[in-house]
Amino acid sequence: MVEILELALVVLACVIGSAILCQVVPRLSLPLVQIAVGCAVALLVPAIHDVHVSSELFLVLFIAPLLFNEARNTEPRELWENKGAILSLAVGLVLLTVLAVGFALNWFVPSIPLAAAFACAAALAPTDAAAVGALASSVSLKKRQSTLLSGESLINDASGVVAFQFASAAALTGAFSAIDVGAEFARLFFGGIAVGAALGFAGRTAARLLRRGGYESTTTNVLYEVFSPFFVFLFAEWASTSGILAVVAAGLVMAERQPRLTSSAAAQRQIVSNGFWRIIVFLINSVVFTLLGM
Repeated sequence: MVEILELALVVLACVIGSAILCQVVPRLSLPLVQIAVGCAVALLVPAIHDVHVSSELFLVLFIAPLLFNEARNTEPRELWENKGAILSLAVGLVLLTVLAVGFALNWFVPSIPLAAAFACAAALAPTDAAAVGALASSVSLKKRQSTLLSGESLINDASGVVAFQFASAAALTGAFSAIDVGAEFARLFFGGIAVGAALGFAGRTAARLLRRGGYESTTTNVLYEVFSPFFVFLFAEWASTSGILAVVAAGLVMAERQPRLTSSAAAQRQIVSNGFWRIIVFLINSVVFTLLGM
């Protein structure tokens, strides 16, 4: 526990230092600076390699809030209008990438079993929602292109996760069943969406009742939004569905709950919420890049 706390303090110091450096020298790329700072700290403090963050904790602390924020800032109608193209990219292209990279890796390095090569490819195939969001903000893209990229990056994790799970199982046991793969994918994909949508709808309804009763405040509104992705992710994982897709579905549903700015109180809540999430997203992205360097 103490080691994790020390790592958190070191990473936070790196984030603050890199942010100040990029303010002093604006031409520097913040992500590259953070990676470089992480590498420097790892070289100067070798003991930091002994501290590990589990993949489950990483998903809950970093990926869940990032995807939730990305989903709540996405227009559901645009996703629905482009559902065919998004699903073909999120499912078809990911699986095609897994096959292509897996066969290529096995061909270049024959000592790697084909199933293990597929598992490696599945870990690399899905695009990252945070990276796509950063790209869209720095490059001029047409609206449909931006919608396709953001939509695909939000829901392609299920394809990669299922492919990775079954490729890993095949590598360990030597057994593979296409029927099991299809059933598992359907359970993760549709189950995650159903759980997330249900929780998002329940949360939206509860917030609406609190607002009508005059019990909602700026503080409770922000705390509610911050707590939501963690609860949704953990509940979906407990229900043996995709926590990633559940968070995305909840974010899309809860995005519609935001009231029209018909009062100064509503405007203040929206301003505080957007500012808070901007800080959270910056902090999470900075921590991820710094840890990448370490």
